[in-house]
Amino acid sequence: MRNKSAPGLFTLLISPLIAPLAISAETQDFQEFFEKYQSLTSAFDVAVIQLYADDATITGARKGPDGKEETMTITGRQWKNIIISSIDNAKKVDDRSEYSDINIDVEANTATITATRYSSVDCFTDKRFSMVVEASNNDQLKIVEQFMESPVQSNCEAQPADLTEYLQTTVRMINQQLPTKIDAETQLIKTSTDGSNLRYHYVLFNHTTATLTTENAEARLSPLVVQQSCNSPNLRPILDQGGSLTYIYNGIDQVQIVKLDVDKSACGG
Repeated sequence: MRNKSAPGLFTLLISPLIAPLAISAETQDFQEFFEKYQSLTSAFDVAVIQLYADDATITGARKGPDGKEETMTITGRQWKNIIISSIDNAKKVDDRSEYSDINIDVEANTATITATRYSSVDCFTDKRFSMVVEASNNDQLKIVEQFMESPVQSNCEAQPADLTEYLQTTVRMINQQLPTKIDAETQLIKTSTDGSNLRYHYVLFNHTTATLTTENAEARLSPLVVQQSCNSPNLRPILDQGGSLTYIYNGIDQVQIVKLDVDKSACGG
């Protein structure tokens, strides 16, 4: 259950004068809600976004072959945008999830739903899947929290989609959350792709070609992007499949300072 903010002074003053609002959502209501969720996702129906609260907390964990895990948390509004932009591709590759061992724990107007989720597109069993569903004052149920786990690279023997399609989907998903500030002087403004190449486009707030030469920028940034590309469980699989990564840094005047290309050979293999 999410933390609730403390009641305001006005609420405290009038509460003795009004009857408390009773919100009752039976286990069956939550069960039917989850069945609706499964039905919409299986049908690749974009209406599933209506089941999420805009301020929901959506957390995804991606686990690499070495067991290392990276997590990303976004809002329900961001997740809705991702669903809208990626649902056609999900249908194309038949990205379905099957749920078993479903458990619904109801407390007042909130239910915590846990299940074992099998992803057909990844040949992966997510035993940590969970969602929190909450009833609002008008008894409308909304997902307010969700957690999912997936592998960095599909466990299937045959990949359901080629690298080009994967990168196109990745770019659409990332760009929904951009621009974003990386540090005090760097902003990621967009990503793009061309075949098997994924490009990151940055702006360096404190520099132009007059204050940072290409040679100095390369010496400073190249070791960092190589380390990131080769060690990240999200990026290394792209290189292992024959793809490449490009990091483009422009100055505040939008003039390119340096462009860094990374392929698998940069990782020593």
